[in-house]
Amino acid sequence: MTAEQIHDALTLLPADLIAPTDELRRRPRKRTISWRPIAAAAACLALLLTLGWPLLRPKGGASQDAASAQAPNAMLEMDLAESASEESDAGTGTIDLSQIQCLYLPSAASGSVPAPDTKVSSLSTAAVIRSSKELESALPPELLNDCRDYDGVWFETQDLILVVLSQVSEGSLPQVESVNRTQDGWEVVLSSLPASGEGRCFLLIPTAKNLIGPHEAVTVISKE
Repeated sequence: MTAEQIHDALTLLPADLIAPTDELRRRPRKRTISWRPIAAAAACLALLLTLGWPLLRPKGGASQDAASAQAPNAMLEMDLAESASEESDAGTGTIDLSQIQCLYLPSAASGSVPAPDTKVSSLSTAAVIRSSKELESALPPELLNDCRDYDGVWFETQDLILVVLSQVSEGSLPQVESVNRTQDGWEVVLSSLPASGEGRCFLLIPTAKNLIGPHEAVTVISKE
């Protein structure tokens, strides 16, 4: 068909069919919104915030978080330090004098008190024993059988003050009256000096573990 024939055919259509068609053609078309670009932009923004948030935070944020995390640990350490200080200041409260063991040798024998933590007077020597090996080195072999209970397990929770008295008599062994903390260290107070003799006396005084510091000396004094 030619263009003229098509035009003639359309002009022959009834008016009631052409009018609604013209009305539909004149109506403005509704614009449709596509959500795909918006969704893609939102996903990109979320990814950017997730990856870039550490860079946007203040420089001091990490250190502040670390300080906040360490604060409870610091408070716990302070509490433990205060508890240890109170226990250490308890003095004789952590030393049970009823557990003191007194060993006697009728004559001089081998064995010497280890050098650390010692202070020697004219009649006595005192030292802190912190392990079973130190005790074996400090005591004469004749007395080791009497100290079998002071093994490695025992020294995990306790230490020993070893007091060695020379030139004493077996019939007049010393009695420990108290163990006190002083400005210079610790003092083992004897109720009286033992009578003169040929033997030696070894006093084993149990204490709490690390109650006596590594640089604290132990001396022996008598009330007489």
